[in-house]
Amino acid sequence: MFAMVANNWLNDERINKNVSQVTVNNWIKYPNVLIKYFGDYPIASITTPQIINLCKRIQLTTNCTANKVKGIASRIFAYAVVHNLISYNPLASLQDARVVKSNHVKNNPTLTNPPEFACLIKDIDNIIKPIL
Repeated sequence: MFAMVANNWLNDERINKNVSQVTVNNWIKYPNVLIKYFGDYPIASITTPQIINLCKRIQLTTNCTANKVKGIASRIFAYAVVHNLISYNPLASLQDARVVKSNHVKNNPTLTNPPEFACLIKDIDNIIKPIL
């Protein structure tokens, strides 16, 4: 069953990787989406179109999550291949493909250079001080 394989994958990832708690929390969240839909399915019976359809349904809520779910699904299927539970990863051919359109993320500029940051603070202080 898919749920058993997904939980085994998650446990192995927790044990074998040195990762942050945030990563572990994400690894719990995304497999749970997959388990909700495919938990009782035999892992060998899940097809690429089924995963794509699930991702397209998820896309209606949030685009970023759909591609992350696809990525986690691919990792779970790869785990199943390594452990001889299935003969091939149905998502392997989609590894570099975006199943759904991603949201464009705009990163805001930041000051990472301490002298530039100090200059900014001085400028702010000069604006706030009354002019005598």
